[in-house]
Amino acid sequence: MANIILNTLIIKVFIVNIKISKIGYVRYLRKIYNSFMNEICNKHDKYMQIALEEAIKSSKDVPVGAIIVKDDKVITRACNRKELENDPTSHAEILAIREAANIIGNWRLDNTSIYVTLEPCPMCAAAILYSRIPNVYFGAYDPLYGALGSAINMTELIKFKPQIIGGIQEKSCRNLLKDFFIQQRENHE
Repeated sequence: MANIILNTLIIKVFIVNIKISKIGYVRYLRKIYNSFMNEICNKHDKYMQIALEEAIKSSKDVPVGAIIVKDDKVITRACNRKELENDPTSHAEILAIREAANIIGNWRLDNTSIYVTLEPCPMCAAAILYSRIPNVYFGAYDPLYGALGSAINMTELIKFKPQIIGGIQEKSCRNLLKDFFIQQRENHE
């Protein structure tokens, strides 16, 4: 998507026939590109921060938060509630998807984005793929259970291929998880 928008910007520059030197033109394009990328990064950071705020609400559960965005508006927020609800499927992603489907009135969550603080597990990745969420953004990579490229890649199993970007605010997401597990070990000793 970023490439399409950048290409559109470049085409507009040609259409307008900006008369500047070759070096000036390169600087101009670099400035547009950097501005565009900063805007994209700021947007992802903003939404991941909201997901982190949800993760903190996880109480006794592993602190994972998820939000679903449609038309630049957060339509659902969720945190892990597996322990609280005694339900192994009450992961943040699943809860956010269920609520978004109810709000939209369709199980197909076209034109949405999901932001989650930890790379989705196989169950959550399958739910994301089957609900047709086209944009998936996550914070910390999960080398043990991550199903969007780290441990396995669920996208290889079906035709639908969403855009997946990991590592957004990775350090903050990883530290939240690390602190939780340190506290868990201390409480169980």
